[in-house]
Amino acid sequence: MAVAPAVHVTYLLSGYPDAKDEWAVTRIHITDPEITVYGLTMNSTNTEIEGRMADMTDKFHYSEVNDVLHISFNVGKCVFDFSSSAINIGVATTNKEEIIY
Repeated sequence: MAVAPAVHVTYLLSGYPDAKDEWAVTRIHITDPEITVYGLTMNSTNTEIEGRMADMTDKFHYSEVNDVLHISFNVGKCVFDFSSSAINIGVATTNKEEIIY
């Protein structure tokens, strides 16, 4: 199985909204500190993240702070999760027919 390098951007494709549906990008995992998401990087502080997301309150809703280096916001079903080691963007999928791969 291939392994991504330490600094990367990876995309997960899966059936969306259910495993049986057409493929879509359902997760983006970013460990490259040069990549920006809404002007933020994985090196942004919680204060910077909260400030930027507050500027877009018509779109983003505060989700949770799990610890001092981990904060999440969502827009609809999509979650933007920032930590000191990565940025994760994703949506939950279902598997109503319990497909086993």
